[in-house]
Amino acid sequence: MKVLFVITRGDEIGGAQIHVLTLVKLLQRNGNSVLVAYGGDSSGPFSKLLTQADIDHISIRVLKREISLFKDLISIFKLKNIVSVYKPDIVTLHSSKAGFLGRISLLFTNIPVLYTVHGWAFTDGIAKNKAKFYNKLEKLLAYITNKIIVVSEYDKSLALKHHIMCSDKIEVVHNGIKTNDLHRDDTLKENLNLIMVARFDEQKDHESLILACKNIEKIKLHLLGGGPNLGRIEKLVHDLKIESKVVFYGYSNQVDSILKEADIFLLISNWEGFPISTLEAMNYSLPVIISDVGGSSEAVDNNKTGYLVEKKNINQITNKIKLLIENRELRLNMGILGKAKLLNNFTEEKMYQKTFKIYLDLIKSKS
Repeated sequence: MKVLFVITRGDEIGGAQIHVLTLVKLLQRNGNSVLVAYGGDSSGPFSKLLTQADIDHISIRVLKREISLFKDLISIFKLKNIVSVYKPDIVTLHSSKAGFLGRISLLFTNIPVLYTVHGWAFTDGIAKNKAKFYNKLEKLLAYITNKIIVVSEYDKSLALKHHIMCSDKIEVVHNGIKTNDLHRDDTLKENLNLIMVARFDEQKDHESLILACKNIEKIKLHLLGGGPNLGRIEKLVHDLKIESKVVFYGYSNQVDSILKEADIFLLISNWEGFPISTLEAMNYSLPVIISDVGGSSEAVDNNKTGYLVEKKNINQITNKIKLLIENRELRLNMGILGKAKLLNNFTEEKMYQKTFKIYLDLIKSKS
């Protein structure tokens, strides 16, 4: 099988990039041919990971997240050329912009088109005008889409609510990760380590997390990720005079080593699809505190493997952190139950098998 992946951004490593990387590695390992096309130049972190994994890839420099009629038209023609040369059996598109340009480029072909949504661009929390625009766009593009994969039940229900596509053409495949027999350091510490791994942008709510931690003693908050709002959050920490309890890493390849030393994982957000970072924390048997937005709750058994908190509810975040700080046995038990839930539901093999079956079914339907 020859599979072409198209994803918008190659200049960052987020959930969509990890999802694609996981699938292409398993496809290639099982004897399939894979090509990954991505936006941006070939010097980004995603390109380096693809090179290290010996996966064929090609950059489309003009493919950007922002709308630009000229660049978007060029991107469409470049995608058409890639398809013409590579001759894939199926094309799988990831993220909104790649989903739009990719489907346009495949018009009047008989190649199966699969669009994977890592969180709808019209989900709750996104600005109304932007959400309305993408809602209408997705409805139009659905006519030239053979199948949509969503990474959460929440996103399927959202698609059906907005009449994007009929139910039998939307499949839920939760994200999955490679699991290991990992052992984190759970020895008693003077200061407990809290960690959030997330890009500093409008999707994430670092501000509420900082304010929630402001008056909590004996903690060290580790924030991993870059992005346009990093400077603003650094200033907030400075203004609150809590620099001693917050560590900023920027974009970092130290995630595993910091997770190993962590005691509590947090993902405080305005909206989500089905975040991989939560699964990575569960892999280290960490209790999690997650904003109850999008499909986030589908990875967490509230009050058993962690806590779900209301969006922007600073007092609730503070209270849940304090509960875990004060009860070491609770932290350890939640972490154990979370690891069991991960192994039973969200492994990379489960994700791969479900996705590969969809590939086969689509190809068969077009033959």
